[in-house]
Amino acid sequence: MAAVMPFVFMGLGALALVRGAFRPHRAILKEGTVSRCGGPNQFLVCDPTDAIGTPVSTPAYATAPAKVVAVGERFVHLAVTNEPVFLMYEGIEPSVVEGQYVGRGQKIGTATGPVAFGVWQLAPSDKGPKMQVVPAAAWLAARGMKHVIKNTGPADKWCEGGRVIRVPANVKQACGFRQPDPAKFALLPVQIEMG
Repeated sequence: MAAVMPFVFMGLGALALVRGAFRPHRAILKEGTVSRCGGPNQFLVCDPTDAIGTPVSTPAYATAPAKVVAVGERFVHLAVTNEPVFLMYEGIEPSVVEGQYVGRGQKIGTATGPVAFGVWQLAPSDKGPKMQVVPAAAWLAARGMKHVIKNTGPADKWCEGGRVIRVPANVKQACGFRQPDPAKFALLPVQIEMG
């Protein structure tokens, strides 16, 4: 038994070294606070994106392995490679190009001011695949992700519930939000309630 112990400690040390060297960010932005959750705007029209107030030049990260399908001066759109989902980042200066593949946690740009983040998933229907909008916070939570690594605000909005997301009924109705597909693998339990 004593002869095995050095190998166990060496294995744990190597694991810690690998984890320290490769620890992908599990958030959209390095720092900031949610300024608006997806839902009806002042004209009662749905805006399905979550808005995050963050300092200019804050790094923005891919929240899933994906292919970059569109890039503009202030936006990046990603097609997730391991599920039928599209992600929209608006308000970032891209550091990626169209056609590029990115990994979860990889930097895709820097904030130019507030950042909007939205999630759409493909779902089967009688007339072929159909795009459905899902609450961005619920999709993030189901995958162990969050809006920001360092929250600089009060964290008092429904979409900042962490592993427990309760989408208000008026928000679900205004946007036609659907429950996000569950993640294929989750370490911690997540509760998503659609009002």
